[in-house]
Amino acid sequence: MRRLRTHFQVNLVDILVICSFAVFALLCHLGRWNGVNGFVFLSSDAANIASFVAARDNPQFFGSDPTLGDPENFRFYWTVQIPIVRFLARMTGDYGNAIVTLLGPVIFLQAVGFYIFGRVVLTARYLAILFAIITLMPMKLNLGTYWGIFLDPLPRSFFQSLLPFLLAAVYYWRTTPKVWPWLTVAAGALMYVHPVSTPGWGFAIWLGMWLFMPNSWSYAKRFSYMMLLGALFLASISPFLVHYLSFHAHGQTSNYELVYDIMKMRFSRGSFDIPEAFMDFIWEIRYVIFLAIVGAVITFRFRQSDRRKTNLLLIWIMGLLLISVFVPLVEQRISLSLGRIPFEKDLIRGMRYTIPLLMLFWLLPLVRTEGRTRNPILVCTVGLILTFSWAHNKRGWDELPSPNTALQALENWFGGYFVREPEEHMALRTTLENLSRLAPIGSRILPLAPLEPPYTFSMLAVRYFCLRPIVYSFKDGGTFAYSNHDQLIEWYEKVSTFFDVYVLAQRKISEKDYDSMLNLFVELAKKWNAQFLLIRLDIDLSSPATLRKDVLYADHGYLIVKITDRRT
Repeated sequence: MRRLRTHFQVNLVDILVICSFAVFALLCHLGRWNGVNGFVFLSSDAANIASFVAARDNPQFFGSDPTLGDPENFRFYWTVQIPIVRFLARMTGDYGNAIVTLLGPVIFLQAVGFYIFGRVVLTARYLAILFAIITLMPMKLNLGTYWGIFLDPLPRSFFQSLLPFLLAAVYYWRTTPKVWPWLTVAAGALMYVHPVSTPGWGFAIWLGMWLFMPNSWSYAKRFSYMMLLGALFLASISPFLVHYLSFHAHGQTSNYELVYDIMKMRFSRGSFDIPEAFMDFIWEIRYVIFLAIVGAVITFRFRQSDRRKTNLLLIWIMGLLLISVFVPLVEQRISLSLGRIPFEKDLIRGMRYTIPLLMLFWLLPLVRTEGRTRNPILVCTVGLILTFSWAHNKRGWDELPSPNTALQALENWFGGYFVREPEEHMALRTTLENLSRLAPIGSRILPLAPLEPPYTFSMLAVRYFCLRPIVYSFKDGGTFAYSNHDQLIEWYEKVSTFFDVYVLAQRKISEKDYDSMLNLFVELAKKWNAQFLLIRLDIDLSSPATLRKDVLYADHGYLIVKITDRRT
C-alpha cells in the first residue's frame, strides 16, 4: 500500500493541471452565461427542469398549464438538481441563471475527476491529462443523448462529473474489502443524481468486486459478502424507487396500442427497439471501439502484469451492457407479450458510459509497469493525434457546441468585452420581458416558432422566465409518457392538429403571405383557449402582419398577439 500511495503525491504539475481545467471551465461558463441577467436560452431538458422548479415554487401561476397545472404530472421527476436550482434561483433571481451557474463547476469536476481516475489507473501524469482531455470531447450519440461536455448542466452531466471520483475510489481500494460497503452505498447515492445511469454502474462495480475477493476466503464467504453488498446498494436506492414508482405510469393502460404508438413517435428511434439502438450505438462509436480493441490486444499480448486491470475494465463494460441492453430488451419483450407498457424507456442510454472505459484502452499500452510512459516521443505523438481529433470533432462541436462557448468567451475578451450577450438571446429576453408586462399572471400562452422543425422545444422560457402557463409544447409528451397516459393521448391530438396547421403555414410562408399564416395560428390559439400567441417570425416590421390591431408587440423577429373571441 505504501508503494501505491507514492504515485498520488500532489506536486506543482497537478496544481497547474487543475488550474488549467478551472480556466477552461470558467471560459465555458462565461461563454454560455454572457453576463445575462435573466437567462432565457436553456436547451430543452434544462428548460424542462427549470419549468418543473418554477412550478414547484409558484404552483398558483400554472393552474391552467396542461403539464405544470397538476403536480402529479411531474412529481416522479426528482433529482438532487431540483433543490439545488431552487436554492440558487433565490440568489440569481431567475431559474435560467440558476441552472447556468452550475455549468462551470460541472465541467471542472468532470475534468478533475477523470484526471484523478487516470492517475489511479494509468499512473503517469501526462497520460492522465490526456485521458481527462479526451473524455471531455463532445460526442453526439443515438437515442438523443451524448458523451462529454454539453451546453447546460443536465443531471446526466452531474452524474458523469461525479462518476470518475467513485471509479477512482473503487479502483484504488479494489483490494480492500472493508471499504467496499462504503463504495457500494456511494454508488447507490448517485441514484439521486441521475436515476437512469445508476443501475448499470451499480451492477458493474458490484460485479467487478468479485475479481478482487481475497483468495483466503471460502466461496461461501465470498457469495455472502456479495449478497451483503448488493443489499446495501438496493437499500440506498430504495427511497428513490418508492417515490418514483408512486408517480410513474406503467403496466396496463387503457388504449394500449395507441399509447404505445404515441411513445414510439415521441421517443428517440431505438428506445423501443433495443437491438437497433445497440447497433446504432456501435456504429456511432466505431472508431472509439477500433482503437480500444487495438489497445486491448497490445495490452494483453505484451503487458502480462496488467491483465487484472484490463479484466476489471472489461467486467465493468460487461456489467454496463447487461443492465443497459439486456435487461430492457427482456423487459420490453415480456411487456409487449403481456400487452403492458414497458417500465423503463431510457435505461438503454447507459451504454454511453462504456466510452470512457474504451478510451482507457487507448492509453494502457503506453504505460510501463512502474508508471512511466514507454516512449516519450511515441506518447507525445499519440497525444497530439488525439488532441487534434478532439479539436476537429466537427459533429460534436456543431451539434453539442459546449466547447464553442469557450471560444465565444475568448472572442469576447479579444473584442474588449468580459461578457457580451448574443443578439439572439437579447431578442428573446426582450420579447419575454414585454410578454410578462402585457400578459397578466395566469394568462395562457401559445409559443410557436414556425421557421423551426415542428418537433423542436422552442420558447419554454415562457414557463421558467415569464412564469406563465403554455397550452402546448412538443416537449410535454415525454413527461406524460412517464406520468399520465390519458394526458398523453390528449397531447397527441394536439400534436396532430399542430402538424396539420404547420404544413399549411409553411405554404403561406413560402408565398410570403404572413398575414394568412398568422391567421392560421390565431385560430389554433383560439381552439386551444390561449389568451396570447407568441410567435417567432423574422419579417419586415412594415409587413401587414405586424400592423394588425391584435399584434401588441413586433420586434427582434417576434410577435405577441392578443387572442380575442376565444372558444370556451
